[in-house]
Amino acid sequence: VKLVKGLQHFDYILIMDGELDDEYINNLTKRIKSVSGVMISTIVNEEHLNKVPNLRYDFDMHLEKALKLL
Repeated sequence: VKLVKGLQHFDYILIMDGELDDEYINNLTKRIKSVSGVMISTIVNEEHLNKVPNLRYDFDMHLEKALKLL
């Protein structure tokens, strides 16, 4: 099942929230690319993710469950 149309070639999506400056994001993207085995690391326009109904809600519910296990 393709979660986000147009992004089916990604195995993982890192969602970051809040005020983040462009330099930090660009450096993070470069560092992720430098990890052995990583083929693609890119910044995805938030508009793509907003097209997936309930993506943010599902993510938040998963995070809440994971934190309860700690």
